[in-house]
Amino acid sequence: MKKSKIAVSAIMGVAFIWFTTHFGGGFASGAQLYSYFGKYGGWCAV
Repeated sequence: MKKSKIAVSAIMGVAFIWFTTHFGGGFASGAQLYSYFGKYGGWCAV
């Protein structure tokens, strides 16, 4: 049981680092939000 918890936390840690390095800059600067809302307007909330 303890080994599986360690493995899951290691996998989640690597996934978190991968996600933030690839997508963090766009989220932090607002570039992704601007391009998405600029393209679809208010309909993107639906």
